[in-house]
Amino acid sequence: MPGRERTTVSETATDTDTVVFELERFERSGDGRLEVGGRWFGVRGRRFLRPTLSVLADGGESRSLATMEHKPWTAADGESWEAAFPADWDSSAVVGAELAVAPDLVVSLPAATAAPSDGRGAGRGRGKGRSRFARAPVRLEAHGGRGGPGHGAAGRARRADVTAATGSRPREGDAQLEERATASGRRGEQEQVRTAQLEAASAIARRDAALGRLSEVTAERDAARVERDETIAERDRLAQERTRLRSERDRAISARDAALARTRQEAEAAVEARVAELRAEVERERSATRRMGDALRQRDLAQASSEAAGHEREIARRERDEARRERDHLLSERDAARRERNQLLSERDAVRTRLAKAIHDWEIAAARDAQHTRERDAARAERDRLAREREAATGPADGAPLAPAAPPPGQTPDPVEAQARRGWHPPIDWLARALALAALITFVVVFVVLVRSA
Repeated sequence: MPGRERTTVSETATDTDTVVFELERFERSGDGRLEVGGRWFGVRGRRFLRPTLSVLADGGESRSLATMEHKPWTAADGESWEAAFPADWDSSAVVGAELAVAPDLVVSLPAATAAPSDGRGAGRGRGKGRSRFARAPVRLEAHGGRGGPGHGAAGRARRADVTAATGSRPREGDAQLEERATASGRRGEQEQVRTAQLEAASAIARRDAALGRLSEVTAERDAARVERDETIAERDRLAQERTRLRSERDRAISARDAALARTRQEAEAAVEARVAELRAEVERERSATRRMGDALRQRDLAQASSEAAGHEREIARRERDEARRERDHLLSERDAARRERNQLLSERDAVRTRLAKAIHDWEIAAARDAQHTRERDAARAERDRLAREREAATGPADGAPLAPAAPPPGQTPDPVEAQARRGWHPPIDWLARALALAALITFVVVFVVLVRSA
């Protein structure tokens, strides 16, 4: 990096298999974590695992796994790479550290150096109280992990680097440090094995979770199939109910048509307008039936998809309710037709009553006319008889006209008879006779209509 001092700890190999880590930051943060930052080179095609940090201090060796903050710790050539580790030890006692990112990829880190008290050199923007392990970028060559080639030589080289980095410590602890470094290598291998086991356990857990999700999805699919079968059964039941309601509707229509036919036969002239209205209603019902058939065909087409079973059931329910409403409407129309028929029957009975009354009145008037005629004829006969008796008693003079007979003493002459004697006759009551004749004709017509309807 520009403006920074670069220190080469080991020679960088020109071999294409060599992996180099350029350490830029190795320090403890304010929250007690140990942060490692830098850039990797030569890691194309490699897969990094969860980083492990092994720290060698005076009191022994400790290991810690990286926090999940920077997961998945993917490394690209020349790109910035970071990892953070929990740390609960004194950074001043650290004499060496190793960073493992794969079973065959381990990097030795330099020992700690104390940070300046005024915070200079610890990185811009970082607070006091931190410890710096690397103050400038350092290129570190990675070596193999457990069982890797040159493992013993690499371990001795790392221990030599640790000894060089801690030149200010007493040299009489070299044997102890070498022994600790060896133990650290063995524990590193064990930690890598544990890391691989943890990765395998994590993969198994992910597999079990996937199997659990698969079981849940299978259970949901089975539940959906059961619900689909229930919906199909409900659809069939609703279809049967629809058929039954259609039969009831047809029967109601038949009863209504029969009632309308009887009503038309009883009073065709009186219900002509109503018949036209009922025909229009029948046409509307046929249109509604056609629309219902279209809706049923659409529903039958939609039955091919099991996902729409609930929607189809709702449509069937609405159709059932509509059929029930139509049935109720038809029943109400049938009742209305019956009421109209009863009303027409009542009107027919009223006409019959009026006709009978008119006939009775006509008969009474005819009887009165006959009585008047008989009385008039009797009066005329009596008049003629009296005239003949008077002529016989007195004898008429030759050429003298016969005078009308005088009425008996104490009897008032009848004006009608007097007018009849003078040759005048009262007019006939043609209006009453015409009314009686019209009533008779009406009675005959109604009687014929009733006979035909029966």
